[in-house]
Amino acid sequence: TVKAYGSATVIAYGSATVKAYDSATVIAYDSATVTACGSATVKACGSATVKACGSATVIACGSATVTACGSATVKAYGSATVIAYGSATVIAYDSATVEAYDSAAVTAYENSYVEDCTGNIRPESDYAIVKDYYNHKIYIKKRKFEIIEV
Repeated sequence: TVKAYGSATVIAYGSATVKAYDSATVIAYDSATVTACGSATVKACGSATVKACGSATVIACGSATVTACGSATVKAYGSATVIAYGSATVIAYDSATVEAYDSAAVTAYENSYVEDCTGNIRPESDYAIVKDYYNHKIYIKKRKFEIIEV
């Protein structure tokens, strides 16, 4: 277990646990677990798990799992999974999956899949799916065509 403060940089492998505060930077691999607070920056790869609060910034790759709250910012790639609360901002690429609540903002690109509980999210690229639970609709964008199912 590592607690990182100030401008510390931590690279975590295996089943390491890291708590990052202030402007600490963490690069997490394998099944590492990271809790990021303040303006910490995290790059999560493999099956890393990240909880991001405050104004933390997370880049999630592979099958990383991120829970973002407060004004956290997440860029999700590969098969990353993001659960966004509060005023978190998520940009989803590839086949990333996002669940959005409260006033979370999500931009869905490529083959991303979004479960929208806010009613404010639409697909932004040629291939994306948004399940809008708020308005009871599904938005599917395939190439230049947008399919809306009720």
